[in-house]
Amino acid sequence: MPNFNEQDQSIKEFEVEKAYLQFIFPFTLKEECSDSLSQLLQQQGYDFFTLDNSHLQDKYYGDHHTVSHYRMERIFLPNIEPIIFPSDSTKKEGFRRFSKAFNQEFFLKGKYLQTIFQLLSIDIIICPFQIGMMNIRVELPDNMSYSEVIEFTDLFRVMEPVVEEDSDIQIGTKNQSYKMIKSFIFESLCPFMKNFLDEKNTNSSYFGSLPFYIDERLYVVGSIVLQEESKLEVQDLYRLGSISGFDNKGHPFIGAKNPAYMERFYDDHVYDRWADETYYVVTDYMFACITKS
Repeated sequence: MPNFNEQDQSIKEFEVEKAYLQFIFPFTLKEECSDSLSQLLQQQGYDFFTLDNSHLQDKYYGDHHTVSHYRMERIFLPNIEPIIFPSDSTKKEGFRRFSKAFNQEFFLKGKYLQTIFQLLSIDIIICPFQIGMMNIRVELPDNMSYSEVIEFTDLFRVMEPVVEEDSDIQIGTKNQSYKMIKSFIFESLCPFMKNFLDEKNTNSSYFGSLPFYIDERLYVVGSIVLQEESKLEVQDLYRLGSISGFDNKGHPFIGAKNPAYMERFYDDHVYDRWADETYYVVTDYMFACITKS
């Protein structure tokens, strides 16, 4: 949430039929702990993901959504597939994915947004070289406004606030809530993970406490479905790519004023082969598909 106001800029609002978001958190693992983490994840109800387990195709992605393992297998060259999708959970040279369906409802409350959401599932991926990734899948309520979807994205991706404007949130259930996304994840969703994170290289002069990622913010992958009559313009796609929801007065904002600047952003970051029906927006903050189909 920026601490400035934009003036004399007209911002259209859209109704979002469906919004699915993924929040990705990279981390470093302690030395020689990957095998014990692999075993613990399976004890905690996480399935080891392999392409031959076709019953997992519709388990993690929300109602009426299926990810075809057959199609995934056809995407990668044969010499890459064993690394991306190892067949055994003990193969340390591969990206070992463990997934668990949650399908639980939580709430998120910010200064200008309050909403429920469905936490669909979590992936924990053990990579080579003591690297790991956590992927959190979220489904938002139907028919939220475009600005609300972007604002939710902006609030949820702040793991640990380093500026005052990011600190005014609550997340959880009516019985237990938290004031940081980091606390929600490591105290409610995955408390066992704290014992495996390597924090010894954290720079004590830096305001944040989470190693190995930038500015305490998660990377976002999004799928947003608009109503068929919606008409997107360059500034609307810029808002999504820069994750510009509400300003410090609670008004929708763009994050830029110069049309030429936004046009250059569009040229560099938007894939529009199927415009004006579908666009892909790729930035340092998110990868999003926004579509009317």
